[in-house]
Amino acid sequence: GENGLESLVVTDTMSKGLTFDTNNIEVKNEDVVVSADNYTVESKQNPNGSTITTITFTEKYCKSLEKNT
Repeated sequence: GENGLESLVVTDTMSKGLTFDTNNIEVKNEDVVVSADNYTVESKQNPNGSTITTITFTEKYCKSLEKNT
């Protein structure tokens, strides 16, 4: 069988007044830091002042993850 996921996207909405520093992010899988080559980060401010941040993992990284058993 095929291991891992096909895609993984994590999204967070922060309230108005909060700022997300995309240059100061550390992503971990359990206790292991995930290399920034394995994902992209996009942060957009909404008209209401909230900020949506999206982390999209690469297909190659997703497929490297072990399947849950």
